[in-house]
Amino acid sequence: MSGINSSPVWRFFKKEVHNGQDFAKCLSPGCGKMLLCSTGSTSGALRHLQSCHKDLYEELQQIKQQRDSQKLKESSKAEGLFQPTLQQSIKKSRPWDIEDSRSKELDLAIVRMILLDGQPWTMVQEAGFQGLMKIASPQYTIKSEKFYREKLNDVYNCAKKNIRQQLDDLTSVAVTCDIWSEKGLSFLGLTVHGIKEMLSVSEADCCNDNTQAQVCKLERFSTTLAMQHLIEVHTSSNIANVLTEIFADWRIESKTIAIVTDNAANMLKAVRTMLPSSANGATADSNFSENIGGSVSCAAHKLNLIVQDALKQQPCVEAIIGKCRRFVSSMHHSTTSQGRFEKLQKALELPQHKLKCDVPTRWNSTLHMLQRVLEQRSAISAFVADRSDFEEISSNEFTIIEKVVNLLSIFEELTLEVSKESTSISYLIPMVALLQKFLEKAALDKDAISGVRSLFDSLVRGVNSRFSDIPIRLDCILATALDPRYKLAFFPAAERDQKKKIVLEFCSTTTTVTGHNSRQEQEVTSGNGNFASSPSPEDDECTREAFDQPLLQSAVFWTICSVILMPTQCCSPAAALKSC
Repeated sequence: MSGINSSPVWRFFKKEVHNGQDFAKCLSPGCGKMLLCSTGSTSGALRHLQSCHKDLYEELQQIKQQRDSQKLKESSKAEGLFQPTLQQSIKKSRPWDIEDSRSKELDLAIVRMILLDGQPWTMVQEAGFQGLMKIASPQYTIKSEKFYREKLNDVYNCAKKNIRQQLDDLTSVAVTCDIWSEKGLSFLGLTVHGIKEMLSVSEADCCNDNTQAQVCKLERFSTTLAMQHLIEVHTSSNIANVLTEIFADWRIESKTIAIVTDNAANMLKAVRTMLPSSANGATADSNFSENIGGSVSCAAHKLNLIVQDALKQQPCVEAIIGKCRRFVSSMHHSTTSQGRFEKLQKALELPQHKLKCDVPTRWNSTLHMLQRVLEQRSAISAFVADRSDFEEISSNEFTIIEKVVNLLSIFEELTLEVSKESTSISYLIPMVALLQKFLEKAALDKDAISGVRSLFDSLVRGVNSRFSDIPIRLDCILATALDPRYKLAFFPAAERDQKKKIVLEFCSTTTTVTGHNSRQEQEVTSGNGNFASSPSPEDDECTREAFDQPLLQSAVFWTICSVILMPTQCCSPAAALKSC
């Protein structure tokens, strides 16, 4: 009640306790009214003074004003809002020494800003930046461009130390790497991904003796470790040597269980050299003692190769794409043509969108070009009607374009989904199942693939060949089955019991995880054979034996997939599959 007694209201009231409750008794002569104030609020007492004792209420307001004025004087003095002495004024206007801690802090802050925002080092010489710093911190002396460049190593070493400490706390990591070239220079980029265990106190899980229980929470960790300039020829041995050096520098060589790359032969061979025990990923028939993971080919790159190969299989489709590309390119190089095309768009009430030209190395840019051509079909037809220097796109060719767009749209949707930062390996089996289901349905619609049969057949062959390893990879099976959004729904019905036993067998041979939370343990299978949160010991002999393992009784195990896999708000392939 210390907060209550400090209020000036208590000059006019007295606190009394009756039957275990707090009351405020009015001290005004002849009143003595008792007001309940068990929550510590004085609002009831204020209203009583305002309505019944106006003279006391006015006196209370004067007391408050005097107290507020005194507080303002004290705070102003504490904050330095007073007339400084001459010496203080001189000291305040004097520039900071280069060794001053405040100056050093701003030095590093400017370097971090340049790095994070991708600004040039010459920014410190620009008039705008210097004017800003003169107002924001007039005592700070802006240094030369060379000075801030030399601070780069300090910032890098500090960041490297922090990241290395976090990596040391991880038991295992997965790595993604790729090589690209620009302006005659080649670089190898490498990122690392893992799961951090964070211990926190949960009041909901307090023990019977009112002590608070610690709960293990899992958190994604992902960061870029290197962007290495490659000088040597890109042979598998040279790539493996560079990766080995990076792994050793960051102390992750013994904890890396998977390396994700594109499908280039030199990259795949380099990974097989580094992870020989699980070079191609353990399969469902592999020994469980093998590492899960190994070499993992980029699914987005595979989708890209499937579509690019398929587009080359049908010459008529390539010819139509070439005609669209030439039309769009001609439009981009003629301002007169662009102006006339815009007038046609307005006259035909079409969206005022510019035509898109594709990029040879990105198949989805070809899809975007064809989609925009279909959108502007009326304007394009009207434009070429009286222009002999432009090739006409016939009605039949527009029909083929429409069919190509319909076939390829799902590949773009899946490419965008699998390219999300939150996507994990649990998405691969549902993705392949969704693709196969879509292609099976398209095969039944003869009109949908009429004129583009070669393209369609090539897509089917590409999906079946390039993703043939996904349904039998142990890591894919485990991740999908334990993902609460997918469970066993995307496995063929005849294989669900087998996949269930694979998961339980793996769990029974995995290192024991301690901890138990019965609230998060429910049955493994529902009526349709799908995994739920934890196993039911009544299923069968295999299940009962596996359920005795402490790992399966751990809440950490049965909740880990909901943390390390995609967020629940992501689009579920199950919903898309139902629409097929």
